[in-house]
Amino acid sequence: MGQGILLSGSTEVDFMIHGVFSYELFGQTVWITTTHVCVLIVMLIIIGFCIAANRAVKHATEVPGAFQNVIELIVEMLDGMIGGVMGKQAVRFRNYIGTIFIFILFSNISGLLGLRPPLENSVAFLDVGQGDCILVRTATGQNCLLDCGSSSRSGVGKYVLLPYLKYHGIQSLDIVFLSHPDQDHVNGVVELLGAKEDSGIEVGQLLLPAIEESAREAQLGALLEAARTAQGSPVPVGYLSRGDRWDCGSAVFTCLHPREGFGGEEANAYSECVLVEFRQEREANSAPGECAWSLLLTGDVEGKGEEALLGELLSQKREGVTVLKAAHHGSRSSTSREILDLLQPEVTVISCGRDNRYGHPHRELLERLEASGTFILQTAESGTVTVTFREGGLRISSMLPLP
Repeated sequence: MGQGILLSGSTEVDFMIHGVFSYELFGQTVWITTTHVCVLIVMLIIIGFCIAANRAVKHATEVPGAFQNVIELIVEMLDGMIGGVMGKQAVRFRNYIGTIFIFILFSNISGLLGLRPPLENSVAFLDVGQGDCILVRTATGQNCLLDCGSSSRSGVGKYVLLPYLKYHGIQSLDIVFLSHPDQDHVNGVVELLGAKEDSGIEVGQLLLPAIEESAREAQLGALLEAARTAQGSPVPVGYLSRGDRWDCGSAVFTCLHPREGFGGEEANAYSECVLVEFRQEREANSAPGECAWSLLLTGDVEGKGEEALLGELLSQKREGVTVLKAAHHGSRSSTSREILDLLQPEVTVISCGRDNRYGHPHRELLERLEASGTFILQTAESGTVTVTFREGGLRISSMLPLP
C-alpha cells in the first residue's frame, strides 16, 4: 500500500496503489484491487442465498407464506417453457434456471442497498492520454470538471469520463471550466454535451475564458455551439475572468487569469488558471472555514499569460500551494522557475500521454521541478491520480504502480 512520505514542511503524503496484491500472469503483472475483493465477498454471499433458494425450489411445499407463492410462480413459468422439451431433465434444468433467476434478483437488491463512502474534498487527474481532464469533488457535494480532452485517444468523453462519473455515482456537473479551446482540453466535454440526455449527466454551467469580445466567436464559437445544441436542453455559458470567485461550502474557487478582455490571439496564453482552496472543518488542526490544502490548475498557460499569472500571485501575496498541475503537459515553455519559487508546490502532477509526439514532459521542466523539491507524478506513468486530505496529510492514490 505504500508508506507515508514527508515532503516540504510537515505534510504527510501517503502514496497508495489501488491494489491489494499482484501476481505474474503470462509475463504481465495483474493487480487484485479492493473492488475485486469486495465483489468476491458479495458473490459468495449471493451464492449462499442461491444454494438455499435452489433447495427451496426442490422442496417448495416446505416453504411457508409469500416466498412459497413466489417460488411456485417461478416453477410454473419454468414448467411451461421447458417441461415439454426437456422431458426427465426438465426438473434439474428448471432448478438451475431458478438459481440463476434468484441470483439476478439478489444482485439487483444488493446494488440498491450498496453503501457509498462519505463525501470528501478530492481532485482526480484522469488518464486521458495526451490531454487534460480534472474532476474536483467537494465534501459538500459539488462536482466541478476542469477540461476534458485528448489528442492521442478518441472518445475520452464516452470511454473515460462518463464511466468514471457513473462509477462514482455522479449524475451532475455543477460547473465545467474550459481553460481554452484546444481539442486536447475540450473534445471530451463536447462529446458529453452531445450525449447529455442519453448519459443522464446534467451540466449546470459552462465557463469559458473572458477574452476580448471581438475574438470570442472566432476562438470559442465551436464551444458556444456545443452548449447551444447540447442534447436535451442548452447549457448556460458564462465567462471567467480574474477575481471571479465561487464559494462551494467546503471549497472556494478563485480565477487568477485571464483578466477581462485579455487578448485572444494565443489560446495557451489566455488559459484559465483556477485556484481551489479546500476547507477541512473536521480536521483537528483546521479551524472552521480555514484552508487545509490548495490546488492550482493552469491549463496550457505560458508566455504573456504566465507572466500575468505570476503578477497576480505577487499582487495578492499568495505564497505556497499544496498541489500544482504543471501547465501545458510539462512543456519547457511553462511552469517557470519564478512560479515554482513562489508557489513551492508539495506535489506537482503532469497530465500527458505515454511516448507522446511532443516529448512531454520536457527534460528542462523536469529539472526545474526536481530542483524545487516538489514530488512529481505523471498520468503517463501512474494512470489516473487522485488526491485527498485526511488526518492532517495528503493521500495520493494512483491506478498504476508508481515507477
